[in-house]
Amino acid sequence: MEISMVYKNALLAQMAYAKILNDSKSSSLLVDALMHQESGVGDVTQSQAEYFASKYVVIQQTENTDTGFSATLFQ
Repeated sequence: MEISMVYKNALLAQMAYAKILNDSKSSSLLVDALMHQESGVGDVTQSQAEYFASKYVVIQQTENTDTGFSATLFQ
């Protein structure tokens, strides 16, 4: 597996833990949401957030239902 694919998969895995992404349809709103300390993602740099927002769009996010289910759908 190429290192670029490993990076992309790791970034997707990290961003899957982000919270409050439902309203982040635009690239700049997504970057802001990912950089917000309450996003739950952790140590995301500005360049990581900008790269991610340039490649992916959040379609839908469901956070911790009563059963503990949580998911984020990226396009």
